[in-house]
Amino acid sequence: MKGLREELQAILTGDFDPLTSIANSLEMLGVEEQDLEKNVCSSLLALRGWTGMIWQMESEAPWLPYPAPEGTLNEYLAIRLILERYAISHFGQIQFGTKDLQEIRQKAELLSARVKGPTLKQRTYTVFQLAQVNGWTPEQLLSMTQPQWACLIEELEAFSSQERRRILHLAYERHYRVSTLDAVAIHSKRRHELPRKPNTKPAFMAIFCIDDREESFRRHLEEVDPECETASAAGFFAVAMYYQGADHAHYRPLCPNIITPKHYVREEPLFSAIDVSERRAQRRRNIGRFNHRVHASSRTMIGGWFTGVFGAIATFPMVARIMAPRLTSKIRQSMESFVRPPATELHIERSAPEPGSDPESLGYSLDEMAGIVIRILQDIGLIKDFPPLVVFFGHGSSSLNNPHESAYNCGACSGGRGGPNARAFATMANDPRVRKRIAEKGILLPDDVRFVGAYHNTCNDHVEYYDLDLLPRSLRPLFRRIEKSVNETRARNAHERARRFESAPLDLSPAAALEHVEQRAEDLSQARPEYNHATNALVFVGRREWSRGLFIDRRVFLTSYDPGIDDENVSILTRILQAAIPVCAGISLEYYFSTVDTEGYGCGSKLPHNVASMLGVMTGAASDLRPGLSQQMVEIHEPMRILFVIETTPEKMLGIIAANPGIALLVQGNWVQLAVLDAETSTIQKYVNGQFEPYLMESHQLPEVETSMEWYRGHRDHLGFASIAEGTPPSMTTDNAVPHLEKGGPS
Repeated sequence: MKGLREELQAILTGDFDPLTSIANSLEMLGVEEQDLEKNVCSSLLALRGWTGMIWQMESEAPWLPYPAPEGTLNEYLAIRLILERYAISHFGQIQFGTKDLQEIRQKAELLSARVKGPTLKQRTYTVFQLAQVNGWTPEQLLSMTQPQWACLIEELEAFSSQERRRILHLAYERHYRVSTLDAVAIHSKRRHELPRKPNTKPAFMAIFCIDDREESFRRHLEEVDPECETASAAGFFAVAMYYQGADHAHYRPLCPNIITPKHYVREEPLFSAIDVSERRAQRRRNIGRFNHRVHASSRTMIGGWFTGVFGAIATFPMVARIMAPRLTSKIRQSMESFVRPPATELHIERSAPEPGSDPESLGYSLDEMAGIVIRILQDIGLIKDFPPLVVFFGHGSSSLNNPHESAYNCGACSGGRGGPNARAFATMANDPRVRKRIAEKGILLPDDVRFVGAYHNTCNDHVEYYDLDLLPRSLRPLFRRIEKSVNETRARNAHERARRFESAPLDLSPAAALEHVEQRAEDLSQARPEYNHATNALVFVGRREWSRGLFIDRRVFLTSYDPGIDDENVSILTRILQAAIPVCAGISLEYYFSTVDTEGYGCGSKLPHNVASMLGVMTGAASDLRPGLSQQMVEIHEPMRILFVIETTPEKMLGIIAANPGIALLVQGNWVQLAVLDAETSTIQKYVNGQFEPYLMESHQLPEVETSMEWYRGHRDHLGFASIAEGTPPSMTTDNAVPHLEKGGPS
């Protein structure tokens, strides 16, 4: 620290230019131009997490109440390099007897060069291990000539430990890839050979996010009510907005983080409930002020008695949350009715010419709404034969005492909850003026077709519907049918999820499994409220027809796409993949790296984590800002590069790769695996070294079962693929006996 005070004082009093300071520090450290990037990256990443968070606050978070000023990252690096100079100087004085930075660098490089390569003992131990594996005797080793020893050592060091792990991991990935492509080819062929149904409209449609957690929900809904159809799109449903709920203090973005929204949408009480809403808002403010005063006073000497009194009182609800979390949650929800906003609506139509956060500038113009509705209808392939009711399910997750909660929410909504997006889309699509503009573009939405927004909580499998008062009376019986099917689906989905939880017995009934997941979400001590994207491995892009009824064990992102309505330039597919490939690959790689190095790329156990500055988490009271995913989120994950199976032709896919640098970086850089499917012939071609080549099946067997439950019940580990039979299955709300089947799934 000697001399540091004077240098920092000069920064405070002088005209400090961080870029000049950075250049001076690098010059003093003797960093050559060819080593510039390496050294700058090393300094920036020395404190894990902080550099990325500072950059995000400076460049990608205008919605924060206090974003970082421009140039903050440069200032951080400048100060970091100054501290580094003084630390290296101190080390050099102790180790080499000099404070000259360049001399220290030269001596350190000479020292590190001496220890390159394995030692004699390390080589000897490697040969010993190899001899054990191959059964070589000491006599055989002693009789080897010098050239033979040289050849052996050269081969050993050419095939290093890292290279061996790479080869084994490629085999590990290949095993699952082969299982997947074989299953897709067999199942799609079976689907294609089914008797053609007459062109009748489905009873209703359910639209979900592409999220892998919704795969099982869709599969069970299709089993419960075979007359329905499901589809999927990115969970923000093209409604990129800053959203403020009726009880929220600030706006937050609900769209992918690669998009900067221009539009603001606010949830407001219905005009008839404004007075009630204001009274409840005042109650929330009064409770908030009281809590803040108690918290602040408990930190003072005079007000310290608050801690003893209110701490003792707070013990009762805390113990109740641990001992009876589900019951406590119901009691708390009934109490919240005194402060919860009453019936609300979205301020979604804009009167001003340009969007903004002023009351007149909130929302979208009618033309903008029409563009959003057209885009989503095209993406999911729904441009004709509309069913009477279409339900859009946004999703999110809620749990207690969880500093990583946003990581469980919708990735397409920047870690927010997608319910408002589904509600906003339904509001737009139901507007007659929007439908008139859509009709001018060639998509005729009949007047008797209605859209409903809904929210699916993936942690407790609760489903909430929006604006049901606006539903025509003629459609209410159909909605009750949907509600009944969804409730059955909730129980089945919870039952499939519960098989992964060690605390859930494998003989639970679906109803008991639903209670179990509801309890986990409200348990103050629960470190694993859900497993989120753990086990993700696949992305399917195409029509639901060829993947419907395929058991995929909640491991696939399902993205709807109909090649039949796309143009020759595959504009719709390009638009879908521009979002799906980076987003799904990003999620997959986050899980990949957090699994292979839980402490380095992940963030270790979440149990000692504390929120730091409302920005991220630290381990304990002080540590690096921890990036990545926790041990509890990845402990059942299999780290594999994600495999995309896309319904298109090789020529069109190669054109998309060539025209989109972001996609090309991931595909050509082998960060993802890629295959294309011809659904009519069930033939697959895989991407290898810049071109597609025919995939040759290795197995022609795929088990067939009556229901999903018949396949997964009684098992906790990863399961293989299976075809689910068509038709209406028996009710599974009771604990039915199911025969045990051999699974033979990849592991």
